[in-house]
Amino acid sequence: MNCHEIKEYLFEYQSGTLDEKIYEEISSHIKTCPVCQRELENLKETLSLLDNAKPPEVSPEFKERVLKRIILSTIIIGEFVVCPSPSQEAITPEMIKSIERLIGNRDEVNLEWLKTVTQIPVTTLSKIIIQEFGMVILEGIIYSKEKAEKKLQQRQEELQNKVNKESFRKGPVKIDMMKLRENLWTAYLPERLFGQERHQFCPIWKYLEDNPESKIILRYDWIKRLEAAITKNSYKNLRIIEARSILNEIGDEFKGKAKIVFAKPFPRSSVFGENNVNWVLFIISFAEGVVRLEGLDMINVLKISTRFKSREFAYEALNEYLEMINFVVNDPSLFEEVIIIN
Repeated sequence: MNCHEIKEYLFEYQSGTLDEKIYEEISSHIKTCPVCQRELENLKETLSLLDNAKPPEVSPEFKERVLKRIILSTIIIGEFVVCPSPSQEAITPEMIKSIERLIGNRDEVNLEWLKTVTQIPVTTLSKIIIQEFGMVILEGIIYSKEKAEKKLQQRQEELQNKVNKESFRKGPVKIDMMKLRENLWTAYLPERLFGQERHQFCPIWKYLEDNPESKIILRYDWIKRLEAAITKNSYKNLRIIEARSILNEIGDEFKGKAKIVFAKPFPRSSVFGENNVNWVLFIISFAEGVVRLEGLDMINVLKISTRFKSREFAYEALNEYLEMINFVVNDPSLFEEVIIIN
């Protein structure tokens, strides 16, 4: 083999894909040929540069444009993406006119309905819709390009919101103590309970969700069920106390429009531990026919705060208390002691 012929084989020689006989022949030639040796070294340097080269950065806008082009030329059925394959059936002017009549000026049409009415195979139908009418098929629905883009944007936003929410729930809980103090309800009791006559209650869910408008509404008949349980002596140990004052977060008097419940469950396994006895202390209001959970006692909030390293774990702790709040009226037998403050 001469130098010109060997040059044609150098890439295969370097990559090791040559037949053994040709490989040995080229190796023998290169050992005695300075020209081919230089050619081989140049090739090795070029391949090394290609191996170490970083791929070019692609802008988000470019990715979005490419994605739209792909989507606008495909059919999405459920979770499957299908590119329109060449149709076996020839497209006729009658088919196009028939579909045009049925679609009219609408920007959204059901693909299955159109297939049933026209009796045109779905592959042929899809090809006409995409190529002749410039429309898009997403999850079995035919859309105009404008509406399809809005649908895709909406889906992208929904997916992004889901990602953001999951990321948010896994992040730590950070509370502005000044804002927290502005949202506390305060109750003044005629005697010391849990070592104090003054108890404050925090709507901790507002801080977990980072949403000052967040509310927890209980069953409309929660108060009636509580009163029924009291009348039937359903609680093993019950005390009813008259508060001196119950103030909401802006200082309005809510005595007579709110109740405070201190409930001690029998030992049970929970997110706080095995066979744990964890009092649930909360305040509810029932003005204007709405039963609203206004806050957990700061004793409970401090217990939840031990899990603030992850908002997700803090939610688990909060849900434990919410479950117990519902059990107070749904299953009084779970509680060893209940104190109700009016």
